[in-house]
Amino acid sequence: MTTSKTDNDHRDSALKLLVDEFAKLEGRRPRILVALSKNTPNNQFNEISSSLADLGFDVDLAPRFISFESLSRQAMENDVHTLLILADKSEVNESGDAISKELKKHLPSDILSIIKSNSTLNSDKQFVSIDQSMIFGSRTSTKKLAKHILHTFLEKH
Repeated sequence: MTTSKTDNDHRDSALKLLVDEFAKLEGRRPRILVALSKNTPNNQFNEISSSLADLGFDVDLAPRFISFESLSRQAMENDVHTLLILADKSEVNESGDAISKELKKHLPSDILSIIKSNSTLNSDKQFVSIDQSMIFGSRTSTKKLAKHILHTFLEKH
């Protein structure tokens, strides 16, 4: 079954309403810092960043080659709600462990840490968790990712 353009517009509208609800509660739009690991292609970075901005997120972009310590500092200085790292399959475990350690050292626990891999997960779950980070596989669309981020924060309020 294919979806029509109006179906996609409706889903975008529902997500934009969640963004507006978040903005009312938080006093600003959801802010996300998107970072690219060393081996991940740029097209994924551009596509996900643009999609999140189209949905109403304020998107900050991290420099291409940045240490996890610097990335954590940038997330804190920019007062983001979410840190999203796009990682190659081979880097997922390394990235999840490293960023979790840096987040514990440098960041308040209210910043959501997400790693999106370009591979599928080994389980049927939508995501797996390593310490403070959630890892999503390649089958997770940007819209599902955005919805998860928004629901995670809205559940806290």
